[in-house]
Amino acid sequence: MKVILSVLGFVLLTSFSGKKVDVLDGIWTGVYRADNVSERVLVRFDDQNGVELYNGEVEDSNKFTGTYELVGDTLLKFSYQTPDGKNFSMHGTVNKKRNYVDGTWEASDKLTGSFYLKKEKIEEMFVQP
Repeated sequence: MKVILSVLGFVLLTSFSGKKVDVLDGIWTGVYRADNVSERVLVRFDDQNGVELYNGEVEDSNKFTGTYELVGDTLLKFSYQTPDGKNFSMHGTVNKKRNYVDGTWEASDKLTGSFYLKKEKIEEMFVQP
């Protein structure tokens, strides 16, 4: 009887899995703020620890590239540099599902603010010419 209950308990415990945890790479959208000013942002994390950030509209003139790092399970750090040499770093906490992050940012000229990003359910597709 103990064996049957043990097997039944094991089956019940292993048959229910948690919700799927997403990877970081993909398209994220959100807002960053400084004082009373907010700006939309689109961020693309790739699977090679690279990041592309678009400030406002998605145009080449608004595109910045950099790198990111996930420290542990929840701390996301990424940084990039503007064409005029200004460095930005962003540090945030990623939720357990890895589909939302919020935190703070700092620029090399000592400006600071906050930001949040949420992962979009967009699948990137590439077409070969």
